[in-house]
Amino acid sequence: MEKLQAVLLNVWREACRHIEISESTEAITSLLLKHLPVDQLLVRRIDRPRSCLETVAGGIPDGEWRDRETRTGCSASHLRGLLAWHRRGEVGQGPLTGEKPEAWRVAVPDGVGGEAMVSPIGDLAGLAGVVIFLAARARTFTPRHGELA
Repeated sequence: MEKLQAVLLNVWREACRHIEISESTEAITSLLLKHLPVDQLLVRRIDRPRSCLETVAGGIPDGEWRDRETRTGCSASHLRGLLAWHRRGEVGQGPLTGEKPEAWRVAVPDGVGGEAMVSPIGDLAGLAGVVIFLAARARTFTPRHGELA
């Protein structure tokens, strides 16, 4: 448990060093690489007025982040499902092949494969979004990894 707290403390320290999340995401991804099989990290903001999710930051451990689809529109029913999942605070993890869980259909951009761990972030009363951890090729997330999300 102490190791988990130390990792989280280091992540928060890095996040607090920068005003913009895009500035800290690369460093946070590198920190998490020591504890997660992460190949890429995406931070997406839920934009309720425009009924979409927007990628606001991303990080990869071995260089500059390559922009993914920046905006994903969603239907009213998908947005309701996403917000309900966010309220529950559930961390989801698993393969992105086949049928994705409903909340993931909108949260994870099209064209992303492999394994993912998806976690709600923020507060629905203010800024809300999701963080998506994409597993390094041929690796998977475990329930222990979910404790870091």
